[in-house]
Amino acid sequence: MATALAGTRFLALLTLLAPFAGLPAQGKVDWAGLGNGYLKEIGETEPPTLSDLLDRHYVRLLLGDFDVRVPKAQIAKPKGAAPIAAVAEALVGLQERLDELTTADAKVLASKREETTALRRYVTAWRSKPATTPAPSGSSRDNPCVLILAPDRKTFVGLVGWLGLWKKQYQDYWWNDGTAQFADLHVEDEGEVQIVALEYAAPAQNGNVMLGFDMNTREKTGLQQHVLQRAGMSWCWRSFGPDSDLSFTLGLATALVVDVLGQNNARSGGSNKGSTTEGRNAFIPGAPGRGGAMEMVNADSAWRLSQGQDWFTRPLRQAQTAGEHAAKDSKDRLGHFLMRDAKDESKRQVVDGPFLGATAMARDEVPAQFLDDYLEFHRAYRAGFVHWLQDHGDKTKAASLARFRELMSLFLDKKPGATLDAMCEATYGLPLSAKDAATDTLERRFLAWLATNSR
Repeated sequence: MATALAGTRFLALLTLLAPFAGLPAQGKVDWAGLGNGYLKEIGETEPPTLSDLLDRHYVRLLLGDFDVRVPKAQIAKPKGAAPIAAVAEALVGLQERLDELTTADAKVLASKREETTALRRYVTAWRSKPATTPAPSGSSRDNPCVLILAPDRKTFVGLVGWLGLWKKQYQDYWWNDGTAQFADLHVEDEGEVQIVALEYAAPAQNGNVMLGFDMNTREKTGLQQHVLQRAGMSWCWRSFGPDSDLSFTLGLATALVVDVLGQNNARSGGSNKGSTTEGRNAFIPGAPGRGGAMEMVNADSAWRLSQGQDWFTRPLRQAQTAGEHAAKDSKDRLGHFLMRDAKDESKRQVVDGPFLGATAMARDEVPAQFLDDYLEFHRAYRAGFVHWLQDHGDKTKAASLARFRELMSLFLDKKPGATLDAMCEATYGLPLSAKDAATDTLERRFLAWLATNSR
């Protein structure tokens, strides 16, 4: 079953990656050779276990809920610690924001802030002596998320090769040519471990899967955005469980990056969970067959022009206004959004809410030619909605934060079978969404706010 699902995801991924001119033909990547080359370079004659690999060849940075592993070879390079330190500082900022969103008790929150302040001092000290500075005592909380950093494409594809040499089952998941374009892997059955590349694959590799390009090419914080997006998803998987509503967790992870860094133009919305049984929550409503976690890789999408600086409210409002004009005969003035065909912008399609929760799962499929634009829209929409809940879900910003903490507490102590719809209604006393536009719901209030408060 898992093998078949992995194959389905791979076919979806090939569709996603079609624009990459340098994608090698299927069967051309020598994953075994790459894995053996990686092992030879680090001095291993046989594929080590994950724990042995990390113990022998990685430095450990314990940063609150994040257990970051960095290759010793990277630290040994001149200025090799600089990008890692930038990532570590961003992760401390992410920890601070997560503490703020999940901790209602003022004394407990103050204690956590003292810890993150100490972590900032630790990162500064580690940057000056990266090979020797020990991790601060008590800095890691229970069951932290493990992030294995691969500084370049050579290391990343070498790790993919090692995975398949270590466990043959991973060959079924990842020894496919499309994996050469990945920027992360989720090794779910090893305890929510993510391998995170610190370079994107070069758009035109011409068969050389070791070629990459700098994540900071377009944005000064592109590298940090990428890692925080993955770290946020790891935190959600670990904290909320595997069956949590994907729209909410992806939206939260995307919004968190904006909270910490002021923008989010990461090229995708989070790791694909390679061995998860796909239920209805594994899909973005209206986009079956592409999966919920794999996004369109398009740095020039209209949805990204503001790079998320306003939690995507401006492009959402623009699409909402265009949708209202296109659906001028509808009594609903808020719930229509206009999608465009990426290949021919003269071709347009109106999509109607709701877009979240159980009601949205019954929506019609978006026509294939508008699917890329719709996926980018949904990425913006769910992040904007989560931000709205945090700051505008109640009468004041303080009351909104308190409500959001209540919702997060339900996620963190989620009962079997609990849904986003049920948890929202328990927290806010309103349905999350409804088919009838006249029904008062959280999503309708978000749409009304979007129409009057976006820049």
